[in-house]
This record gives sequence, structure tokens and C-alpha cells, in this order.
Amino acid sequence: MGFWLFLLLLVVIGCGVYFCHRLKLIEEDIRRDLAADENNEEAPPQEETPVDSGPAEPVEMEHREEASGPAEQILTLVQREPGIKQTELYGRIPDQPRKSLQEQLRKLADDGRLRRVKKGSSYQLFPA
Repeated sequence: MGFWLFLLLLVVIGCGVYFCHRLKLIEEDIRRDLAADENNEEAPPQEETPVDSGPAEPVEMEHREEASGPAEQILTLVQREPGIKQTELYGRIPDQPRKSLQEQLRKLADDGRLRRVKKGSSYQLFPA
């Protein structure tokens, strides 16, 4: 009887060690994936050069329009609701990542098109 309890104890300890090791491997994979995602977000996107697909100017114009799209949405919302909190703005423009909106807000404030007032842990936004 004592032998079987000892054997059962060894099996339980062995399983514990195995699952602990397995969880550490999974955690390392997750951390590696997160680090790779952060590196991809911080790196500027590489521009692909089109191969004889027409003039380069219309492509640049389309790119500028896309870049000004979120900025125009932000300015429209702030003009409609002066004093809106920056955190509330994130929910109003769900198709844009929060980091992208933060960059747009900083750029608009630096350009003088928007005024940001620190209020607690967030900012209140006002038209300039």
C-alpha cells in the first residue's frame, strides 16, 4: 500500500513539474510574440515602390487623404463637442487604433489646430 502511495506521489509531482515547464514555454512564446508586435508597430512602414503602375503623384495624394482622414474626424468631433475628453474620443472613432489617435492628437495640438488641456489622467480637447 505504501509503495502505491509513493508511486502516486511521484506521478503527481512529475505532472506538476511538466505542466509548470509547459506553462513557462507558453509564456515565453507569448512574450516573444508581443515583443515582435511592438517592434512592428514602432518601425515605420516601408514604402513599396510601384513598378510602372502610373504616375506617382496620385498615389501620394491618396496617401495624404488617408492620413488626414482621422485628423478631420477628430477636429469635427471636437468642434461639435468642445471639452470632450480624449478617452471618450477613442470610443467615438473605433476604426482607428488608440496609438494612432494619440499621435494625431499630438500633431494637431503641435500644429495649433487643437488645444489640449490636462484634466486628471486624460486631456480635454478644445478647438483652437
